Order: sequence, then structure tokens, then C-alpha cells
Amino acid sequence: MSFTTSTTTAQSTSDRAVRPVQTAPSTEARGLAATVATPLGDLVLVADDGALVEIRLPGPGQPMPRTPLPPRPFLPPLDRPTRNASGAQRTPMPPLDTPARRASGVAPAASGAGETGQTGGPADAGPRARADAAVLAAAERQLEEYFGGRRQAFDLPLRLRGTRFQRDVWEALLQVGYGATTSYSTIAERIGRPGAQRAVGAAVGSNPLAVIVPCHRIVGADGGLTGYGGGLPRKRYLLDLEKADRPQPA
Repeated sequence: MSFTTSTTTAQSTSDRAVRPVQTAPSTEARGLAATVATPLGDLVLVADDGALVEIRLPGPGQPMPRTPLPPRPFLPPLDRPTRNASGAQRTPMPPLDTPARRASGVAPAASGAGETGQTGGPADAGPRARADAAVLAAAERQLEEYFGGRRQAFDLPLRLRGTRFQRDVWEALLQVGYGATTSYSTIAERIGRPGAQRAVGAAVGSNPLAVIVPCHRIVGADGGLTGYGGGLPRKRYLLDLEKADRPQPA
């Protein structure tokens, strides 16, 4: 599987407040963008201030590359889900954009998003640009592992930009484990807004971090596929990739 990355300066039009775990002031995002070739097509990754802020899918009208699913290697089981006070299952949610994670940073990869080889690129830029380049390099590597069937969970600093309701929905999506699916009504109940399925659906449709915030794991109440920003074939590919009953390698 070939993963190619190009890195450019990016500027997001979003100026909404950020509250994945901590409240952050409303600022205009400026960072780096990288284009990564994947089985879904080219994904555009955007990092800002040492955190991943956006993953853009190809449009539903753009065809997917003809990439077969990889053989499923042996992976140790994920942690067993815990139960919240109401008895509902939940899987541990990775920390989002905590000061400790941002201070520790991510080691740059040997090649990829962190090394553009161009004057004025991340290699000659300040610490903020280098931190963004390191996040993009780590995201590229982890996406390659995920699409290769060698990774079930992502370990990246994330910053979710949206309304408080949207962020609640996106954080609930992060609790839907690899290979599992859930429904809009279940997410609505999980965030304490039973009956808000339509609003949840709108928030899911606005998810800024496709694949990593796994909105593809949301299905209809009858188990059927529902809408997906990149088109239903991409959603089906991701769900098939995560199926536990795929053949093991010899």
C-alpha cells in the first residue's frame, strides 16, 4: 500500500470555540495540511498548534481506488468496555488535547509530513510548524497501520472545533470501539439528549475528523447503512475493514 504525503500551509475558516476536554479560546486556525493517499482516496489532513483538527474525505462523486482489504493480522483484544452509571457499555475514550499530551509532542517520522524538503517548510519553520508537521507524520503512519489492518485505535492529539453539542456528539463517537456500530438514538441517549436523533445526525454529518472520529460506525436503527460524507462505498469499506470475521493470514 502506497502512502504519499505533501505538506502545505493551511488556514481554516472555522473560528469556533474548542472544548474537547478543556475550553480553549476562539481562534482562527493556521497550520499545516498534508495530502495522504489511502484506500479511500486522497485524505487531506490539517494540523494546528500541535493537534490534528481536520481530515477531509474525497467527495462522494470521486471514485475509490481499487484496493483490496488486507488480510487481518492477529491483534491483541481491546480493553473490555466499562459501564457507566446507567449500565450502558462504553469504551475508554482517548484523551483529547490535554496540556500534558501537547507538551510531550510526537516524535517526527523519518520521512513524510515532517520533511517537505522545501525552503520555508516545516524543517526551517518555528516550533509550532514543526509540532504540526510531527502530528501530520504520526497521523500518516497511524492511518497506514489502520488501513493495513495493524491498528485498532489512534493515539494522536486532537482538537475538535464546534458547538458544545457537536463536541459532545463527536466525543461520544470516540467511545464506539473498533468493529462495533451504534445508532443515532444511542448516541443521543449517551450524551443525555434522548430524542435528539436528528440533531445528532446533523452533528455526525459535520464531523471534522473522519476515520479517526469514527462516524462511519453509525448505522440506522435497523442496522442498514446511513449517509456518509465520502459516500456509502467508503463507509462500507471501513466497516468491512473492521469486521472481526475477516480471514486471518496463513
